[in-house]
Amino acid sequence: MIKTILILSANPKDTSRLRLDQEVREIDNGIQRSQRRDEFTLKQVWAVRHSDFRRAILDAKPNIVHFCGHGAGEEGIAFEDENGQAKLISTEALSGFFELFADTVECVVLNACYSEVQAEAIEKHISHVIGMNKAIGDTAAIEFAVAFYDALGAGKTIEFAYKLACNAIHLLGLPENLTPVLKSTHHPSGRIVQKEKLQLSFHLTPKLPCLLLLDISASMQGNPIDALSMGLQSFVDDLTNNPLTLKRVELALITFGSYAAVVRDFFPVHEFLVPDLSPSGATAMGAAVELGLDLIERRKQDYHNQGIPHYQPIILLFTDGEPTDNWQVPVNRLHKEVSLRKLRFIAVGLENVNMAFLERISPSGAKPIMLNQLRFSEMFLWLSESIDSVIDSVLKWDSF
Repeated sequence: MIKTILILSANPKDTSRLRLDQEVREIDNGIQRSQRRDEFTLKQVWAVRHSDFRRAILDAKPNIVHFCGHGAGEEGIAFEDENGQAKLISTEALSGFFELFADTVECVVLNACYSEVQAEAIEKHISHVIGMNKAIGDTAAIEFAVAFYDALGAGKTIEFAYKLACNAIHLLGLPENLTPVLKSTHHPSGRIVQKEKLQLSFHLTPKLPCLLLLDISASMQGNPIDALSMGLQSFVDDLTNNPLTLKRVELALITFGSYAAVVRDFFPVHEFLVPDLSPSGATAMGAAVELGLDLIERRKQDYHNQGIPHYQPIILLFTDGEPTDNWQVPVNRLHKEVSLRKLRFIAVGLENVNMAFLERISPSGAKPIMLNQLRFSEMFLWLSESIDSVIDSVLKWDSF
């Protein structure tokens, strides 16, 4: 089945200039060189007005609608009027419009600043909607769009394409990798073909989110970072080869040196790629904990929105030092989450670490572990076996 991608662009005269031509050109080039280029048709409408919008949807019958331009948060999305000036289309109007086309449109991409509010409203009718939770620059917006359609052109799912596109922003060293937000629900019509039912069965399997916080400060240079990378790869391989954890465990990775960054958002283990780790800088541990708690909270909300059950998330922190940033507030938040049994936390200290400090940041009952002689492979083997035990014990309990 050929899918139609409809790109709508608007850059009114009274708004700041955007490189929309480059965004559309790069998307088109990516689709044309993709493995499955024959499965997609790309249609474009420029300087879009509300009447153009309506006619384009009626004529093209698109499966994916991509808007690039300006957003104004609660006030709406900026189309053009008859004079080329900005005309804001309200959130309610957009949502009502897409409700009429819910039988054909499966994905809406709002590549515009502050468009998350529209995404949330449209999500009531369309199964996948992407919006921006704050302002996004030209470079990040273009990189996101190009990577998103590169992935679709390679036969990947919308969820995978979204995560790859966020990672593409991060690979550029831009701070906007968490700006795009995917809103995803089941199609309201309820008409799911057999293949989709199989995917849904996999999708609704209870998930165990496991977040790794890895210290990549300058002191990790050399043997420590090499051993950590090898141990992490063994960990992923072990989880992938276990049928029990293959369907259930999702991994995410945050590194912290001079700053904390989401290197991998939550992926099923069979899609998780171990990144190259390059140590440098200080030890922004506090920022990593804060970022990690936010990431887990967002993932749990995704599970809730999609009706997916989940196990208690696990955070595993590896470090050989002490934080060089403000850590008290995020650690207090961590302790509260653990005390409410919302997650589990394990701190692993490497050689020369101050274990007294690790005990201080570890919640009550979560005694830190000392890792001697950089035996990461053994440590990760223990972790994978622990994850097996958690899942297995829950399954046995559920069987009664």
